[in-house]
Amino acid sequence: MLLTLYIQLSSNSVLISSDTNYYGITCFDVEREALLRFKAGLLDLGNLRRLSSWNILEPNCCLWEGVQCDNTTGHVIKLDLHNPHPFITYDLGNPLMRNNSASLGGKINQSLLSLKYLVHLDLSGNNFNGADIYLNLSNARFGGNIPPSLGNLTKLQVLDLSSTDYIDDSLLQMLDAKWLSQLRALEHLDMSYVIFEKDASDQWVHALNSLPSIAKITSRDCRLPILPHTLHHVNFTSLSLFDLNHNDINSTIPSWLFKITSLQHLDLSSNNYHGHVPNSIGNMTSLRFLELSGNHGLHMSLNFLIELKNLCKLQTLDLGYMNIKHRFSDLGVIFSGCMKDNLQELWLSGNTLMGHLPSWIGNLTSLRCLGLSQNSLYGPLPQSLWQLSALQILYLGSNAFNGIVTETDLHDFTRLEILDISFSPLILNVSVNWVPSFQLKGLDVSGCPVGPAFPAWLRTQKTLVYLILSQAGKLPTSLEFGVVAFLYLSSNFFEGPVPNSFLNVRLLDLSNNSLAGTLPSKINETVPMLYTIDLSNNKINENLSQLILSNNSLSGIIPTCFTKNSNLAFLDFSINHLSGHVPGFIFLPPSLEYLSLSRNNFSGGIPFSIEKCEWLYYLDLGNNMLTGSIPVSLGENLIQLEVLILRSNNFDGSIPPQLSFLTFLLILDLSDNKLSGVIPKSFGNFTSMMSNTKQGSFGSIWTRDMLVTTKGMILDYTTLISSMSIIDLSENDLYGCIPHEIGNLKLLQGINLSGNHLTGGITDKIGSMNQLESLDLSRNQLSGAIPATLSNLNFLEVLNLSHNHLSGEIPTGGQFNSFDPSIYANNDNLCGFPLSKKCYDDNVQKEQNLKDEMDSDVSDTIWFCFGIISGFIVGLWTIWEVPSIYERYFSFPSLFLMFHFS
Repeated sequence: MLLTLYIQLSSNSVLISSDTNYYGITCFDVEREALLRFKAGLLDLGNLRRLSSWNILEPNCCLWEGVQCDNTTGHVIKLDLHNPHPFITYDLGNPLMRNNSASLGGKINQSLLSLKYLVHLDLSGNNFNGADIYLNLSNARFGGNIPPSLGNLTKLQVLDLSSTDYIDDSLLQMLDAKWLSQLRALEHLDMSYVIFEKDASDQWVHALNSLPSIAKITSRDCRLPILPHTLHHVNFTSLSLFDLNHNDINSTIPSWLFKITSLQHLDLSSNNYHGHVPNSIGNMTSLRFLELSGNHGLHMSLNFLIELKNLCKLQTLDLGYMNIKHRFSDLGVIFSGCMKDNLQELWLSGNTLMGHLPSWIGNLTSLRCLGLSQNSLYGPLPQSLWQLSALQILYLGSNAFNGIVTETDLHDFTRLEILDISFSPLILNVSVNWVPSFQLKGLDVSGCPVGPAFPAWLRTQKTLVYLILSQAGKLPTSLEFGVVAFLYLSSNFFEGPVPNSFLNVRLLDLSNNSLAGTLPSKINETVPMLYTIDLSNNKINENLSQLILSNNSLSGIIPTCFTKNSNLAFLDFSINHLSGHVPGFIFLPPSLEYLSLSRNNFSGGIPFSIEKCEWLYYLDLGNNMLTGSIPVSLGENLIQLEVLILRSNNFDGSIPPQLSFLTFLLILDLSDNKLSGVIPKSFGNFTSMMSNTKQGSFGSIWTRDMLVTTKGMILDYTTLISSMSIIDLSENDLYGCIPHEIGNLKLLQGINLSGNHLTGGITDKIGSMNQLESLDLSRNQLSGAIPATLSNLNFLEVLNLSHNHLSGEIPTGGQFNSFDPSIYANNDNLCGFPLSKKCYDDNVQKEQNLKDEMDSDVSDTIWFCFGIISGFIVGLWTIWEVPSIYERYFSFPSLFLMFHFS
């Protein structure tokens, strides 16, 4: 979902309506606490107690002054604390001075960062007296275009618009970057994962070059195609960090970049830079971090490498994956200067470095990380390497190093955390009783003959997170791996049954072995943390019956791995980043009973093959980007269906009346689509919503998470399916009347028809739905009176009739005596309690309204008799009050029929 970003901290105020309906909405504890911490940093300069409503006596922060919550989710989305009178002015309207009578001051507490769903912040016209301004909107899943009005924040010092990755379509876009030049006080800018359009790509460096105090610029993963090749005047005199990692820049490195002598951190990695690196890099004597890796087209001349030796402050040098073809010994010139004294990280992996590892490597005594994997190095390892006692990370894999690594060699590596000697002829040979002096977090010995006693010392490693033992020889299946979370044991000749003793493993690769038999019957209990297991290319003779991969970071398309011969009954891919069309083969398993693909990025229509799933009782395709019409076959073929959730897609067309054929259906959610037409009258025939005839299908015993809208909120329900009954058709383009037949659904607990174009009156048949707990008919075009029968709904907790054309007196009694007035908002002709508008000004109006409420089918004769009766009533006005007559009249409708026939 794309959110419109609107932030205002300038002196121009925007008024926000405060009469939003919050009935049934309660704010979240974490957001309430964040607001209270924010309040604690503020000063009420005018002593007007503007934030007096912000207190623990009113726990619902959605009711606090200036706070607006989403009326569906309850999350705080707007915070409006602008000064309503920011200036005292002359008659001509020119501002004279700031008016502090209603102003707030103090400091902006960073607790606002906890308001993850905030899309509107207005603090304009207040007086924060020069307090630092930090605007952090990172990872808030904003989308759309960045408003140039952010340029009005001339005192802003830190602006963070970053995200952590490409999360669905919620990415900010930079169309115009000129407004950046207005942020004269800006020191730190992070725009990672912001998409730069062409004009912005041309402008942004020039705009930032004009800022006198800019010190840190981060633009990672912005798909930038270019970096301006010319910059006439380099004004980046304060710039210390420049990060352009992982863009699409395809050019030579501009020479002006190496004129910024204040730079301490420069990251140009994972781009498409080519050509020679300017030798002027030797002038950047302040550099502490230099990363150029992943630019295969860059040419590392020996002259350039020689220039590096003068970077005395350099701590990190990353030249990995750059196709460097020198002999490793030639690099000694780099480390002959002062750089060797402070260098802590040296990354040279993924090049074509050749020759032996020279002994001068031992001169880098401050080295903590050394990456030499994936080169063409060979020969024995020099003894000087084992003298680097500060090493924490050592990558030597995928070379041709040979010889034996013993426990004596590793004795001084007391700080070692990650060791990689994979796919090399090195032999790790240690004694059975060896206890290392280090505690590893990661170990990769893939493809190495590890020796018969090797696994024993693994039991001493209490912090090991990942272990890669692929192609390590024939290992016993009884290995114990303690706290290991990521375990790779492929291609090791494992035999026997699938082991189930990996208590803390989250990812387990046992592929390409000789495991046989069946899967452990309770692997989800014995390996409770497991979310990925690879058992391919073994001899297992049993198919999975359950596959649950929900709530991970899976992306791409679903692989072709389901066949007609599969025993799969339970399949859950929900809450991932899967895309493409819903594959037809996913419906092939003949025993499929449960399928959830919700909260992904699937597109296209529902495949025709779904009609084969005659045993399916649970189908959730909600919160995707599916299109087309809802197949009629869902009602005609999926006869066991209990739950059908298609919410938040782009389905169009009419609702198939055939859905009423689903005898066992308990939850129907078609909300937030583009469906049109009328609500089928046949929807009054859902058998399981009419009477308790449920026989107890296999599905009703399952307890699963479901995203449903009920009682005015979108909630994750973890419940037995058979314990709830809901219909949600909200946020569509439905029109016509609410069918009377809906009143047949005596067991229905929630119905939501809001946000459509429904007309006509509210059928009084709803009053017979005595299990109803939530009824939302808001934002339609309904007219007429609210049926008095609704007061019979004793379990009704949430009612919303706002934004319609309803008229007449609001019923009283039962739950109606407890409802908030806001549920009737924007119905101008409603009257009576709890509204302030009274219904009757005099007796004549009372009579007329009583007549208007009579059934339209009553004959003219009844109206004539009614006139006589009403005269009799007026005559007795001094004896009975009008309300009591009103009650008696409606309590004895047969009395008036008697007058007609007598």
